[in-house]
Amino acid sequence: MAKLSVRDLLAADAGRPTSRALTPDDLKVLARYKEMCRELLFNPPCECNICLRQYRTKSEQECIMWHYFEHINDPASLTQCYVNSIREDREFLYQKILTSGSALLKRWRRTSEAKRKEYLTTAQPDIYPFSQPFIEIASRVKMLEEARKHKAAFLLPYINIEDLSKDSANLIRLLHHRTTFPPQSWVHFDNAQLQQGWKQGGYGEKSAEGCIIMHGEQYGTWKKFDRLAVHHGDTYGAIRGLVILEAQQILMSFLRNILTTILKDASASNPQERQAETSSENLASVAFPHYDLTSCSKWMGFIEAKPHRNRPWLSVASVYTQQPYSSPTCFDIYTMIEIAETKAMEAMDELWLLQTDLDYFHDLMKRHEREWLDSVPGVEELKKFSPKDKMDNIIYIMTVKVAIQARDWQWLLEECQAVKRHMGEPEAKTRAGELLPLGYERALCGLQYLLQKAQSWYRASLSKLFLKSQAFKSVMEVTAIGKDHRDSWALGFSFKNYSQLYRKDRIGWCLYNLTKDPEDKYTFESSVVMQHLEKFLETCPGPEIRRIDQEMYKCISDMAAVERMLSILELHRPSFAFPNMAEAETMLSVLESHPSDFDMAPIEKMLKIPEVHLPDIIIFARNNPFRQASQAWAVHPSLFAKPSNLSCANLDLGSALESSASFCMPMGRRDEQWLTQRDRAQQNLSNFWKKARDAYQKTLKASEVPQVLIEPQLAMMKQADSPENKAQLDLESNRSSVDSK
Repeated sequence: MAKLSVRDLLAADAGRPTSRALTPDDLKVLARYKEMCRELLFNPPCECNICLRQYRTKSEQECIMWHYFEHINDPASLTQCYVNSIREDREFLYQKILTSGSALLKRWRRTSEAKRKEYLTTAQPDIYPFSQPFIEIASRVKMLEEARKHKAAFLLPYINIEDLSKDSANLIRLLHHRTTFPPQSWVHFDNAQLQQGWKQGGYGEKSAEGCIIMHGEQYGTWKKFDRLAVHHGDTYGAIRGLVILEAQQILMSFLRNILTTILKDASASNPQERQAETSSENLASVAFPHYDLTSCSKWMGFIEAKPHRNRPWLSVASVYTQQPYSSPTCFDIYTMIEIAETKAMEAMDELWLLQTDLDYFHDLMKRHEREWLDSVPGVEELKKFSPKDKMDNIIYIMTVKVAIQARDWQWLLEECQAVKRHMGEPEAKTRAGELLPLGYERALCGLQYLLQKAQSWYRASLSKLFLKSQAFKSVMEVTAIGKDHRDSWALGFSFKNYSQLYRKDRIGWCLYNLTKDPEDKYTFESSVVMQHLEKFLETCPGPEIRRIDQEMYKCISDMAAVERMLSILELHRPSFAFPNMAEAETMLSVLESHPSDFDMAPIEKMLKIPEVHLPDIIIFARNNPFRQASQAWAVHPSLFAKPSNLSCANLDLGSALESSASFCMPMGRRDEQWLTQRDRAQQNLSNFWKKARDAYQKTLKASEVPQVLIEPQLAMMKQADSPENKAQLDLESNRSSVDSK
């Protein structure tokens, strides 16, 4: 009998089916592993939702892939070893680039891809060969065994032969930015890079007491666990702090080795390049200085040049792909505002076209009719839906749903601008380890909450587009259909062979993973999936790419924008206290029922974060005075209390449509008859949107939203009657009159 495989051992430990029946000997092996795990269980010093992104609970540790392998008794000495090694390697890189930067640049860039691969394998013989190690390793049969074998690839996913050899600029930029910026500048980026490997149990952590300071002159200093400091995000629990330092140490060692390999037998390349002044005190100091390489003219000329890159068809993940080779990422409210403004304008453009462009409205209507649920084959439950159900759903998607998307992007823009205003206040100039002002923290929490709601919205929207798409029917089958409170339909499905989905339909695999809950430990990070999807589409034939239709692409693009904004917000330091979505909405529903009961003791106990401010999300009610200036927070509680009011059935929009033909742009010669038919179609479209506004206003009033807050939403749905549209129609009429003569 064959030995119990690692895959079957993990499956049996998690209570999942195994490839074969377990023998008595197999059960003994499983029992020994579980006993070993129990002996090594580590009690997390804090189990709030912030800390549980870097600590395993005891129940999680009982699973083999997530248990701690051993306990580090002297973490202070280990952290000091890592810090000393990082400092020495960084100083070496600085000296070498100053004296031989031009030679390095010339040798690396002028060599062939094959020669660059040789350099890389010489510098690090076990370097991972492929891009996207998280996904590539996860697709293997012996996933955990391969992950532990390639630990460095999980710590540093961008250090691989494929990414560094194909684009010669990547290594040079990596060397430059890791040398000039001190390691504390990279902590939060490096921590974000670890999240996917942490989910997959890829680097086999070791438990340790205490925490590690990861900022300022005390960078890399161990101390007893300080819950408040860890919650602020500039200090990490010792387990995560040690992994960050280990990743930085491996990276700096690799950069030193590759630089030495490339420059073997090379001398200083430029008389302008000089030796840096150093002293023994610099290497002994705990502080890490910024290094200046501006004296290397050719080197800086290359770094400062704008990279020439072809924009791939699906440019949703380029920012994630280039982050490792750029300057350190940090919280940037201006970038968030730019993203929100761009998406708000795109949503308003879509709303404008649907209200003013007859061809656009009619074509989209016919497409929705073709691609609705009745195009999904073999589902008996479809008979439950009447023609009215179908039209209610389609008209909701083309009117109210588009208006809500435009509204939500406008709300996100307002929340970003509120954060910007708070940042400008003198008391908001906090330093590492200090508390945020309450108003500023509430603004950050409010922005994060709306972003997480948008994340959930687009994930659900993509799921529905994915399931009803004919392009993916070969890999899945719909097993159930029902109604939900919003779009009026919900699908259950199963894959015909999910274990083969990654190999047989890579795009389908990516889209499916983008629809899953990002907080689930078995779910890939969205940034990882988007990078993989974009790289895959770069080499795809046209028909394969076109499986992602225009509507699906737009949804993915919007989702990528939300994910990007969330990733920027997570970089804010000091961090801010925010419970997860389920906890926040549970407390909100309780407080909606008892708006006068503001006893915070049970809430603090539930959320386990007594040391930090609690955000508005869990304490606001309709009489909450803190957010009166924000439309989102004035409207949202009412909509949350009665979400069914916005259902397709309640809106009853299908009855507003007499016939899609009534919105057709006339054909033929542009004479007076043509103008009459066009004006009639435009009036039909205007009347239709008036009915949609009236239905939407009725539902908002039923949710007790004040009229003053309803008007801005209705204004977005009045573009058919706007002066700009009327002026455009008059201009077209004048041109048609001239042409007819």
